[in-house]
Amino acid sequence: MEQLKLAIANGIGKINVDTDIRLAVTRNLRQYFKDNPSKANSPSIGGIYTLLEEKKDQIDPRVFVAPIMDTIMTGVIPDNDVADIVDAIEKGTKEIISTLIVDWYKIYWEGDYLKVLTVFGTRPEGIKLAPVIKALERNKDIESVTCITAQHREMLDQVLNLFQIVPDYDLNIFKPGQSLTEITTRALKGLEEVIKVEKPDVLLVQGDTTTVFTGALAAFYQGVKIGHVEAGLRSGNIHSPYPEEANRMLTGILADYHFSPTERNKDNLLKENYPEEKIFITGNTVIDALSYTIMEDYKFENELLNSLDYNKKVILMTSHRRENIGEPMENIFHAVKDIVDKYHDVEVIFPMHLNPKVRNIANDILGDNNRIHLIEPLDYEPFANLMAKVHLIVTDSGGLQEEAPTLGIPVLVIREETERPEGIESGTAKLVGTDYKLIFETMDLLLSNDDEYNKMAKAVNPYGDGNAAERIVEILLNNK
Repeated sequence: MEQLKLAIANGIGKINVDTDIRLAVTRNLRQYFKDNPSKANSPSIGGIYTLLEEKKDQIDPRVFVAPIMDTIMTGVIPDNDVADIVDAIEKGTKEIISTLIVDWYKIYWEGDYLKVLTVFGTRPEGIKLAPVIKALERNKDIESVTCITAQHREMLDQVLNLFQIVPDYDLNIFKPGQSLTEITTRALKGLEEVIKVEKPDVLLVQGDTTTVFTGALAAFYQGVKIGHVEAGLRSGNIHSPYPEEANRMLTGILADYHFSPTERNKDNLLKENYPEEKIFITGNTVIDALSYTIMEDYKFENELLNSLDYNKKVILMTSHRRENIGEPMENIFHAVKDIVDKYHDVEVIFPMHLNPKVRNIANDILGDNNRIHLIEPLDYEPFANLMAKVHLIVTDSGGLQEEAPTLGIPVLVIREETERPEGIESGTAKLVGTDYKLIFETMDLLLSNDDEYNKMAKAVNPYGDGNAAERIVEILLNNK
């Protein structure tokens, strides 16, 4: 023991453990114990030391952390391992992190932790769960495990790269032309195996995709508690949006924790007789995500976006929903085209969804106008920064109805119903449906009348303050 004290005294000071290093080692340790289950049955640090020695070149070089002394004094490290640790220090071996030893002692031998499995499969889910995953990983009383179904592949990978999330499991279920039934059955089977291996205390899902419903169902079948992030949204029409309205209602039936973004969402659940003690108002995690991504003087990889004059009235449009494909989408695009023809200082940017039906309609109606820019889908980071620059957003997306008010950008919602009425009620958004006349007239009003525009641009954002993820983590820990 005195030898170890001396080694620490000889220039190895007390430092704060960097979160990224902690996560890197945690991931290695988790895999080690999966590969060597017998090591999890006795409190020997020898196995952990060996693993760190093997993995040292993959871990950011830092010195040994002095707080390990506290761990040694409590008897967590067996005496016969102290010599190995001293040797490692004296030889300059890359660090053994004391807080990890304490954490993993709790996890494998005391059980004093909460294990959370976060499941998602699409880009919107990834964006909204990224702040939650980061908050879970930062908390030493939680073991965070992530699993993606990859219901969407390419667009989801963009989000993983942006937020530097490395899933523990990738079910990779995506197939071109997949049906909802195929997504459901592949995801359900894959998640069953993950849950059996990990045995989480809580499974977290977000929103209303098919992955959300199958994640909740798989957890329910295995007797695992379910947390539903963004709970309580309702359009009032089970067929619109389809299948999202059904997915979130079915998920709600199974959930143990309902994390509602707004008071209105909570009221929706209370009307459906959900217990009030299981409903928690958190704000929307998409507001948290924006804080990771918006930058002043952001430069786009797409030079077209850099070349546009954002002092002009640039409109950002997105449209992809199944229920809009066909005549509704044709109405939308014709209205946008005619607005551009009327206003010479208006330009439109339309990142086209990968769905070939959407692209065909867009090219047929919008493809011959040099002030309407049909571009490829954008990663989340450039898309968020583009949102911050434009004058107006026209969308059938759910998430944009929440994000744009944070940025002070008016939103026209090109859907017949919305499950986010808070934006309509607060004045940050207008529901214009898919009728050509109403879409054209509303755009016309906002482009020609500054007072009407400013009423929307300066309305109060009803969706939160950017601290939703931390609230969710705190609620989980306080309600084990």
